[in-house]
Amino acid sequence: MEERLYELPFDQFQRYKVVEEIVNLARDDKPLKILDVGGYPGLISDFLPNDETYILDVVSCERPNYIRGDGTSLPFTDGAFDMVVAIDTLEHVPIEKRQDFISEVLRVGSKLTVVMGPFYSEDIELAERIIFEFSLKTLGKDFAEGHPLKEHIEHGLPKIDAFEAELNQRDCSFLIFPSGYLYHWQALNFVKHFLFTIPDSDDLLKMVDKYYNSYFYEEDKRDPSYRHMFVIARDRDSKLLSRIEKGFHRTPPASFKDLSYKLQLFDLLFSLFDLGSRRELDAVKKRNLQLEKEIEAKDSQLEALRASLDQLEGEEKALRAMIADLESQIERLRGLKEGKREGAVK
Repeated sequence: MEERLYELPFDQFQRYKVVEEIVNLARDDKPLKILDVGGYPGLISDFLPNDETYILDVVSCERPNYIRGDGTSLPFTDGAFDMVVAIDTLEHVPIEKRQDFISEVLRVGSKLTVVMGPFYSEDIELAERIIFEFSLKTLGKDFAEGHPLKEHIEHGLPKIDAFEAELNQRDCSFLIFPSGYLYHWQALNFVKHFLFTIPDSDDLLKMVDKYYNSYFYEEDKRDPSYRHMFVIARDRDSKLLSRIEKGFHRTPPASFKDLSYKLQLFDLLFSLFDLGSRRELDAVKKRNLQLEKEIEAKDSQLEALRASLDQLEGEEKALRAMIADLESQIERLRGLKEGKREGAVK
């Protein structure tokens, strides 16, 4: 895999890497024709460069094999693709359209359909709301308005038991795998949202993601997970699913160390809040010092203006005295002139 993929945001890397593993188990040593529904901007093509990949989404994108369209009404014939994936997409579909979406992604896949994303639980809903509120408080309303979690909260997360019942009703066979260890997902989201508040932090964010993707990805395929991955086959006796179930590596269940993860998460949160408060306090102090300097500069300017005003008032007083003296001299000269005129008349 190209090195740059490890610099992707951890949640993007996480979900496409696990799909790559499923595809490799399903490939039969030949390329597959794969459709990624809701796959903007086309990362699946980077993870599966040797397969024939197509991307469909509602937004425009200049990329080969990219189709602008709606997942609830796919413009393809039945079984047009070997495999269809919908990754972190179902929760963005309004509730009244989700059944149509499921029908379509199942219809156009001939071998497998992978649907992955967060499904409702109290823990997951609370974790998302905390992250969303954290983004609102640290990054502001404009950032939160465009946050992906906003639609999760508005539409509501799909119910996993209802989704299983839907698949059983359609006589599909399926496997369910955990993806994205919830405590890791929440902790790293706190870290990344905090880093977003630091100017020019793009390189730092890439380094954090690269470190996490390199060393923690394999620890994230376990419960409690942020998302679940359904690998679905039309065939009830699918040998392909049996192969995937045997070949897919799951992370061992969490042990008592799980408690330490929770404690570390709270420690991290308090550290971030403390760091944020200190940074805000430092910013206020810096601003106050700047204001004090500006006030001192204004005071100096005011003193200089007062000195100039005093000088002008002195000059004005001298000019008035000079004018008065000149007026006196003029009156005296007028008196002499009048006296001479009278003497000449006599």
